[in-house]
Amino acid sequence: MRSAERNFALTPPGKRAWISLIGLMIALPLLLLAAVASGTLPGSDAIRTLLLVSSITIAAALAIGLLMRRRSVEFDGNRLWLRAALYTQSIPLGELDPEAARIVDLDERTELKPRLKTNGVELPGFVVGHYRAAGGTRLFAIVTDRRRVLALPEHGGRVLLLSLARPQSLLDALRASPPAATARIR
Repeated sequence: MRSAERNFALTPPGKRAWISLIGLMIALPLLLLAAVASGTLPGSDAIRTLLLVSSITIAAALAIGLLMRRRSVEFDGNRLWLRAALYTQSIPLGELDPEAARIVDLDERTELKPRLKTNGVELPGFVVGHYRAAGGTRLFAIVTDRRRVLALPEHGGRVLLLSLARPQSLLDALRASPPAATARIR
């Protein structure tokens, strides 16, 4: 690893995301239990179905919980590395436009808010993956706190949305990178 490499902490998912995950883990088995108790799901297979679905639901929730912990942003002087949940993005700095980047509140800048999920993972307070904004702008989002998001445009039109603990520090590092590294790669 290079000495220029730096890690930038992402804001961890808040309580809403974890409570939602736990709620999903509990809700489906409870609904099935209610169906068994009311006779809607009759027969001797009801308990087996309940156990199977409960096991799958708990395993899926645990997997999502582990994936929520996989979050990192690294800058090695030439590339920006984004890792979150199932996604890894490696973006040459020449493809980024740090001069046009801004720290935004997505509740105020609704034109950048992820609207249409094209390939992502989403819980209240945890939005990761590929999305489209209302105007059709392509987004790659790692959003855990909508109030302080670094909106970092790429020259190709896509915008990176990153909930960083200190978004200005990444922006400063990108803007301070050598001109050769930030020249657009064609």
